[in-house]
Amino acid sequence: MTEKDNENDGSALRNIKSSGNISLGFLLDFYGELLTPRQRELSEYYYNDDLSLSEIAELTGLTRQGVRASLEKSRSILLNYENKLGLCDKFLSLREESENIIKEIKKLTEDGNTDTIGLCDAVNRLKSLYE
Repeated sequence: MTEKDNENDGSALRNIKSSGNISLGFLLDFYGELLTPRQRELSEYYYNDDLSLSEIAELTGLTRQGVRASLEKSRSILLNYENKLGLCDKFLSLREESENIIKEIKKLTEDGNTDTIGLCDAVNRLKSLYE
């Protein structure tokens, strides 16, 4: 893998990380089960259900500050897991490469194109991603 490939691999994750709540909701999907049940509950309310700190506090009986502190701790934990394990980054890289290969396959099969060598190569690259 070239240096440029390494830069591109992380770009999808950087975009998700920089997009606010969507990114942490995405990380919550990957690592949420590793949080405590309370941290997961509060994080799901905030990142998935888009509730405010005040709404979560009212639902859970915690103070607004308590909810905020728990969310900050959960955020830190989720980012730490991703930095150490990189599962989200790997998933995004695989998804991006799969989409590129599928586009290539569609291009090779449209308009009566009969480039079977190119098609076989693309299919083999797609298969190798998941081996």
